[in-house]
Amino acid sequence: MQDGTKGKINWIGDDMVTYHSDGRIARIGYEHVVYHSDGRIMKVGNERVFYNSQGKIIRIGDETVMHDHEGYILLVGEQKVLCAQPS
Repeated sequence: MQDGTKGKINWIGDDMVTYHSDGRIARIGYEHVVYHSDGRIMKVGNERVFYNSQGKIIRIGDETVMHDHEGYILLVGEQKVLCAQPS
């Protein structure tokens, strides 16, 4: 998810996003993020993560992930994604 945003994701709706020391997302709210061996996010809590053919996240469980015209993540379901400005 981090690669698809204009900066580091801080919040998804009311859920704070926390990170491992290597920069990968560790948790979204209270839900742990699980990674596949290829480095992609596989699950958020118990919800599977789905990708399109370009490798962009398109769904987390039943929630659709919306991107802007540049491919950056804007919404997860109806929850806004808030990012820090890139450094």
